[in-house]
Amino acid sequence: MTLLTFIGKGTPDESKSGNYRKTTYEFPEGQIFTTSVFAEALLGSRQDIDAVIVLGTYTSSWTSLIIEHASALGVDDFVQELMAKEDKGIDDSYLSKINEILTQVWKRSTRCFAHTKDLGPDSQEEIFNFYYQVARTIESDGLIVDITHGFRVLPIILWSSLPKTHVKEVLYGEYDNETKKSPVRKVSLPLLDKNYRALELFNSSFKGELLAECLPQNLGDLNKWLHRFSLLIEANYFLQIEENVRNLKNVLEKLSETELPPWIKDLVEYLNREVYKKLAKKSLLSEKMLALSEILHGKSLDSKAVLCVWLAVEARGFELLGQADKIGNYDYYQEHVKKKILDLRQHHPMRQQLSKLEGLRNQIAHGGALNLKTEEYPSAENLKSQFSSYSKAVKSFLDDNPLTTK
Repeated sequence: MTLLTFIGKGTPDESKSGNYRKTTYEFPEGQIFTTSVFAEALLGSRQDIDAVIVLGTYTSSWTSLIIEHASALGVDDFVQELMAKEDKGIDDSYLSKINEILTQVWKRSTRCFAHTKDLGPDSQEEIFNFYYQVARTIESDGLIVDITHGFRVLPIILWSSLPKTHVKEVLYGEYDNETKKSPVRKVSLPLLDKNYRALELFNSSFKGELLAECLPQNLGDLNKWLHRFSLLIEANYFLQIEENVRNLKNVLEKLSETELPPWIKDLVEYLNREVYKKLAKKSLLSEKMLALSEILHGKSLDSKAVLCVWLAVEARGFELLGQADKIGNYDYYQEHVKKKILDLRQHHPMRQQLSKLEGLRNQIAHGGALNLKTEEYPSAENLKSQFSSYSKAVKSFLDDNPLTTK
């Protein structure tokens, strides 16, 4: 794994030599290291780190990283020169020498990077772009992020720039002023961030696989439902939604008696309000297809919404023929239902919109194919605005062709 660590100005020790103040870092596993630089304690505590990246500003206390080893390595003159330069700012040529020294001392490949000290609005974007590029040069199956040293805002900017799936741990060497020791804290940012990203992903597009992974083990039924629902939406298997909604009812009933974390409680309330209630109250599959298409449109899944809203028309054709149990039977649709729908559309006031909808549905189903009549491709830009007129036409078609009860 690769360690990402910071170096800032820090609090000099009693000798005013430019070092960070020494402290004793205590790891949860019981290991203890006394040093002025947390990265050294961390590297001494574990063997799974094979590379180190140090991030700082041009005026950071780079001397702190190497001063303890200067005499042993014969680089005292370099350390003195470096210390004299730090207040005004070093240049990148010094970083190359620091890389060599730290690679030798830490016995890991080490690279140091520096950027501007200014933290104004414009420079923060510059620092973000700098961190973004650095992070993507890392060839590693995991990142450990150390946020102990450096300006407090920099770890936030770094976190924004990182590929989150690569981050395995975030660590912080806390200083306890009473005991004069530093307990090492493991910050749960990767887990908490994953939960939030998973929830946002589902809320925006019904992609629920990651969210299912984030749920506690005792919520296995909800996990299975989310996974199944997400796959149905992804695959456009909308006709299978009835069974999925019935399963959701059972899941929601069990969860009503379960104490849930706030973020999962919000998810459950959303599923009940925006999915279950909107679909379960529709008795006919054609009505469910119309309702589901509007839900998909609300997520900006408009090509899926078009496929789904046309299914409402097809399903009503089966229902009017008394063959609801054959919905999804393509051969029966071609032989019987298609003619029924065409006959009903001939005199419908919104027949043009219904005809355009069917054509657009076919174009979408064939990858945005050319309309042979107009010799035009469908417009992706207009898809969202077109949907409301198609939804209105289908609703009118269903209202004008109700199922009669004997």
